[in-house]
Amino acid sequence: MTAPMVCRRDRRRLGTRSPGNHRAYGGRHPGMNHAYSSVMPSPRLPIAALLLSLMLLLGSTPAAFADSGITLAEIIPALAGSEVGAVVVAPEPPVGASRTVRRRQILRALRAAGHSAQGLKIPRATRIERGVQSLAGEELEALLRAAVADAVDPCELEALRGPSQVRLGDGEVEAEVDAREPLRAGSMGLVVELSAGGHSQRLPLRVTLSCPPPLVEAGARVRAVAVVGNVRASTTAEARQSGRRGEVIKLRLPSRRSLMRGRVLDANTVELLP
Repeated sequence: MTAPMVCRRDRRRLGTRSPGNHRAYGGRHPGMNHAYSSVMPSPRLPIAALLLSLMLLLGSTPAAFADSGITLAEIIPALAGSEVGAVVVAPEPPVGASRTVRRRQILRALRAAGHSAQGLKIPRATRIERGVQSLAGEELEALLRAAVADAVDPCELEALRGPSQVRLGDGEVEAEVDAREPLRAGSMGLVVELSAGGHSQRLPLRVTLSCPPPLVEAGARVRAVAVVGNVRASTTAEARQSGRRGEVIKLRLPSRRSLMRGRVLDANTVELLP
């Protein structure tokens, strides 16, 4: 299936949600006994070894997540848009509540982030409030339906059941769909995470889908492709699950005992995932 999507209240942004941005490296990777670069290695290197090397690369880049909390720019508005203004100086207050941020907390956060407080007029204490918004009824259902409909493509959403009300922080609402199992026609469970104002809630949903036949059937032989930078390698694999275009299925490679994951590109090709 398509990776989690982001749906905003007034607009939707589709795309693959990857834990991090993978980089192509050159040189020698720790724990590997051969060098690699951004050009195709020697044909003498067994394709299985090349594939394993590429998968190590795909999984070697740490995930990067933005910190959530009160930033210095909220204390000193003149710093909005600057690097120092983006420093998180205190945790988010609860929805509908407030938090007092003191000067010593800010100085401690600046030092930890490698910034100097020289020239900054930092107040002794600042009270930061977080508003609350409640989503319910048709507004909540429309938001959930839009997010789920995007995430389950090429299936069609026929029915949806979930919570009737949710409370979030003020601000633009984002919805992210997490499907724990491959899409299938009929009834299945999904989880939608709604977030706004630095707070989020995970909502369990029950949906009914109408789906086209899968492109790849369980047990079929497919071409498994791994790409890092300019390096592209492929080998034959066995699909252990059926899948439609964009869905993630389990694969077995001849050179590995454990199963791997791949995204269905077409009826014969699956892209390997870390």
